[in-house]
Amino acid sequence: MKALFLVQSLTGAGSRYRVLQYLPYLKAQGVDATALEMPKGTRARWSAFKSLGEYDVVLVQKRLLGPLTLRQLRRQARRLVYDLDDAVMFRDSTRGATKSWTRGRRFAAMAKAADL
Repeated sequence: MKALFLVQSLTGAGSRYRVLQYLPYLKAQGVDATALEMPKGTRARWSAFKSLGEYDVVLVQKRLLGPLTLRQLRRQARRLVYDLDDAVMFRDSTRGATKSWTRGRRFAAMAKAADL
């Protein structure tokens, strides 16, 4: 099995705790697991997404993608898993208003597009 983890950062605490620390274990179990930092910008993402078809499963960590980028991701990925550990559909509570129509819409689209 080949698995790709699209993470926010290869050096961030969230990625280390939720993904990167498990890569050696997965590899020992026979899973060809790779972590890739989610490219910045639509053009870079679309270019990176072209190779997603060679993976059995793609896991996206936390990112809320725009509709066109999400559609491209869904087309290329055989199986899509969406992992979140925060209330990503809301704004940071320290910035005042927490409700965000855009974040809510993107979260709903990510959840609908994911197989798990």
